[in-house]
Amino acid sequence: MTQFKLRRIFLLFSAPYFLLFALIIFLNEPLLKIKNRFFPPEHIEEKSNVTEQQTNQVIWDVKYKSVPVKNDNQTVELIIKYTNEYRTQNNLPPLAVDKGLTNMAYNHSRDMGERNYFSNESPEGLSPTDRKIVLYSRLYGGISENIFRFVNAPTDQEQLAREAINGWMNEPDSRASILKKDFTHIGVGVYANDKDVYITQDFSATVAIFDDDIPLRAKKGSTFIFRGSLLKPKGTRNIDFFFQRHYRGFVKAKVQDKIPIKVEWLDDVKFVLKVRFAKKGVYELCLSVDQKFYPGQPIKIF
Repeated sequence: MTQFKLRRIFLLFSAPYFLLFALIIFLNEPLLKIKNRFFPPEHIEEKSNVTEQQTNQVIWDVKYKSVPVKNDNQTVELIIKYTNEYRTQNNLPPLAVDKGLTNMAYNHSRDMGERNYFSNESPEGLSPTDRKIVLYSRLYGGISENIFRFVNAPTDQEQLAREAINGWMNEPDSRASILKKDFTHIGVGVYANDKDVYITQDFSATVAIFDDDIPLRAKKGSTFIFRGSLLKPKGTRNIDFFFQRHYRGFVKAKVQDKIPIKVEWLDDVKFVLKVRFAKKGVYELCLSVDQKFYPGQPIKIF
């Protein structure tokens, strides 16, 4: 048998396999695009077990829908009132209402109601920390969240608020959030659809707040000026701002990865940061107070 005939036989038998391979790629391409709407390719297989830190990697691709707050104000005021009554009974200071936390809380209640789920994490895996980055990146400090869902909810707003707060106080983790001494601020969101009422209670231990949201992206070589204020006067505390290299799944502490930021103090509370982004990568704008570390907004430098 000649070499030419062998080539013809090889092509004849291999052609169907090449066509089948091309067809598989063609049919799967739209599926990959749908999956990648919320997760980068390396996260497609991790959708079911994404951790809180890992979800920080997907925030650039998530279009989190935010709408103006349309709260049931009377129920909100009652929940805040009852929350602060429990704190006072336990010798804790009352929580101040924060509009940014209120926006976060309402939008999560609305999102749960519109998409029919009940969880602190969205279907895409966004935790309260991630939603803070999307909706309230100006805030620096720890946060926590309580949620409550009523089926066939009472029409009396006082009963609604009382049952929600009693439910939280009877659940250990929710009670711990309400009575956490470090928390300073609260936001409550109430959303009702045709079936249920969803209530979200967001807390923060606010350390500092910036005047404007921190950008998710910045171009290499660009310069940004960040202005903000501390919740408490600086006094003798050792306060430091810096950029920390952001790694997948965790923030790795390497001295060479830290980019110091020069701070201009306008007084004992207000500050100005001037930053030039010289290197590509993903960095977090971080704050430390007396060596206590507060990781913040990841910024992708491109």
